Amino acid sequence: MSYETRRREIIQMLANGSIDAREADELLKKLEQPEPPPTDPPPVRQSKRARWLNVQVSDSTSGRHKVSVKIPLALASIGLRLGARYAPDLEQLNWDEVLAQINTLEDEVLVEVQDQEEGESVRVFVS
Repeated sequence: MSYETRRREIIQMLANGSIDAREADELLKKLEQPEPPPTDPPPVRQSKRARWLNVQVSDSTSGRHKVSVKIPLALASIGLRLGARYAPDLEQLNWDEVLAQINTLEDEVLVEVQDQEEGESVRVFVS
């Protein structure tokens, strides 16, 4: 929205009585302040090899993998957005930023959970 359009809106709100003169003055002063420069996103790893999001469920006693899933990190973005539709609390997350952060990681574990009762462990990691 342009400066002039926003300025006209503030004046219109004042004329309509939606805001008082003090509030209009504050809004106009904020409008005149320069916008902060955009922050640079984290650097994306430059690598020729494919990146994977891995999920492994293992038997804690034997260490044997019960489930092992590898998802190309490029497709993880689609899965995250689809999953967020079923978990409204997650819709507000900036998934591009989350994936950009994950892309900066080397081969690191993101989450590791131990279920003592079932004797299973779950690892989510990037490779």
